[in-house]
Amino acid sequence: MAYDAMDEDMKAFLDPLEAEHFAFHSRELLGAMPTQEERNSIPPAVWPIVRKPATGRRSLFIGAHAHKVIGMPLAQGRMLLLDLLEHATQRRIRLPARMDPRRS
Repeated sequence: MAYDAMDEDMKAFLDPLEAEHFAFHSRELLGAMPTQEERNSIPPAVWPIVRKPATGRRSLFIGAHAHKVIGMPLAQGRMLLLDLLEHATQRRIRLPARMDPRRS
């Protein structure tokens, strides 16, 4: 729903972008500092910001673990991710608690 609510220019901008997701990023924001061994145990993963799952419906793939946008300066990428997260969590966009996966 969050992707659908965006204008076409923003969709075109986001479609080719990828974000690096790191499991410890959200923990570091809360002050936890993982050891190097812990960091090495779960390496970062790169995923498209816009995904098209088996349903064919495009959606945003963002969250607390996404910490940078590939090819963007770190600060700019983080601001984009924060803006997207704010957009996706607006009351008018959030999904109801129960969702029927057969409906699109």
